[in-house]
Amino acid sequence: MTTSLIDRAWRDAFVGVMQLGGADADVIGARLAEIEAHCRDSGETAEEAFGPAEPYARSLSAALGRTRSPRQLLFGLALAMFAVGYSVVAVGASLGDSSPGPRFPWEAGPVLGLGVLGVVALVMPGLRVRGLSGRAAGRILAVALVLALALSFAWRHPLVTTPREPTMLGFIGVLVAGALLLGVISWRAAPRHPVTRATKPRDRLLALLFPVLVLMPIVTELQRLRH
Repeated sequence: MTTSLIDRAWRDAFVGVMQLGGADADVIGARLAEIEAHCRDSGETAEEAFGPAEPYARSLSAALGRTRSPRQLLFGLALAMFAVGYSVVAVGASLGDSSPGPRFPWEAGPVLGLGVLGVVALVMPGLRVRGLSGRAAGRILAVALVLALALSFAWRHPLVTTPREPTMLGFIGVLVAGALLLGVISWRAAPRHPVTRATKPRDRLLALLFPVLVLMPIVTELQRLRH
């Protein structure tokens, strides 16, 4: 088995930005093969030859004319669905203990917090392609999560109530759809070897991570609704 000459962290950052930019698996695999061939011939690392992975991947995405690809928009939509669906299902599970009953209470703080999470998740893929670093993206997501939690606890003004069972089933559907979309996009975008067309098991396992993450809150809430 041949060991890749490309550092794993550099490769992962490169693949992530290329995926968000809309490049398909064949394009990513071919680019990685070219980079590896250059590293083999020159003796340089990918960082030395091409610079940091994210700016280099963004330059390739721009050259391909895919900085506003349908995949990027779909990924942002799927991420927003996942974030909002997961939050509502998790909140619903906690409310099932603290506020049992047939009605689901919507309060101003949690609703605004969900809006913050949804907007940030929706625009994040575009920001990443346009130059936002992975570290900065992580910080923004963390701030959005903290803000959403703070709003949820600080502003408990009731707005409206809805039937608990159809509300939770609806958001479970949103969560499942978002998780499946994220998984499918990641699975299809996993780079392939230019000769064997094989993908690395690690890339496939990462694509399955999103559907797996939703199993516990969904099972918990479905059990709660049955009782």
